[in-house]
Amino acid sequence: MFIRLLYLGKIDGWLKEEKDNDGVVVYPEIEPYCFQNDTGFMSWIVDLETELVGICSHIVRNNPKLVKEVKKSKELKKQKYFKMEASVASFFLQEYEIRILEQIYNYCCEQNYIKENVCVLCADGIMLENKLIADADIPTEFHKVVLETTGFDLAFTKKELDNGWTDEFLDEHKINISALDDSKFKRFDTNYFNSLVGYIRKKIYFEIFVSKVLRPDPVHVYIEEDIGEDLCLYSQSKITDTFAHLKSDPK
Repeated sequence: MFIRLLYLGKIDGWLKEEKDNDGVVVYPEIEPYCFQNDTGFMSWIVDLETELVGICSHIVRNNPKLVKEVKKSKELKKQKYFKMEASVASFFLQEYEIRILEQIYNYCCEQNYIKENVCVLCADGIMLENKLIADADIPTEFHKVVLETTGFDLAFTKKELDNGWTDEFLDEHKINISALDDSKFKRFDTNYFNSLVGYIRKKIYFEIFVSKVLRPDPVHVYIEEDIGEDLCLYSQSKITDTFAHLKSDPK
């Protein structure tokens, strides 16, 4: 719900957005009017929606160059329907998120919390080697450096990554072509593809039939046993259109 609100959506739309595996909207039993008696909740939601609209409008008014670039980007991608205010605000906030992470990264390098560039920048955080920060008060240090360099008064938390998968676990659960039904390898089977669970299984099956050649010019090569040894060549747009009917992972 909050993601929808942050993109200037409405709670009514969130309540009605549920879809089945075929993309058909399934209207829920809970309708917006059910919340009308909860005046505190609805008042808070309305205030939040109003505040977010005001924030996005302020960003748009004060960043005409960014607005121009977002419009250009949407036109290149041929996106006709989008919320300009939400898109501009998203780009704007991502820029400052990057600046904050850049300050944190530089600070970690200076303090030797990062050696040989071993770290992971992920979304709104950074992964560091525990042995290098064992004696450090990372949340306090990050708060101070970000406040001093950017002016943002942010709170940081430390999350231990102590439940990771071992190499043995990964080897035991590795997915490869043997996990697929080899009777489906002669001709691309859309129903079988759609029945596969997980990105890896679908990727492995898809690449039995389609491969990408980068040089001299990018092109996709498609082949099925039933069509003999002839190869079908597709551009990126053509391969996308050809397989546009494929579904994402079933829920």
